[in-house]
Amino acid sequence: MPFAIIGQTYTFHTIFVDGDNNPSVVLNPEIEVFVFDGTGTKAELVAAGTAMTAVPNDVGKYIYLWTVPQAWTYGVGIEVVAFMKGTDPNDNSTAIAEESVTVTESPVGWVGVKVGQAGIISRFLK
Repeated sequence: MPFAIIGQTYTFHTIFVDGDNNPSVVLNPEIEVFVFDGTGTKAELVAAGTAMTAVPNDVGKYIYLWTVPQAWTYGVGIEVVAFMKGTDPNDNSTAIAEESVTVTESPVGWVGVKVGQAGIISRFLK
């Protein structure tokens, strides 16, 4: 699982593909980012429906930059979840991708970890 560092920016990203596994442009690519607090209550970090940005010259790839607040209150080692979705313009089906990231204080001592480099592939669902 990738790591997001308190006070730094993490990049959520996905690639949407069609039924033949080819990268595909979607309508209204959006994201929701949340965490469950110590009582199990869902805490919204990025509101559902927030727009994602298309990656230039890379069909079907979308990103969202999220900065972990310096005043992070949910604890170290907590899993943050992102749901990303888009609509296939050909048949109006919705593709949904999920990415999880663990929040940590510092990458000091890590070997071979690239923050924000998780790849997600989603398929259109009917």
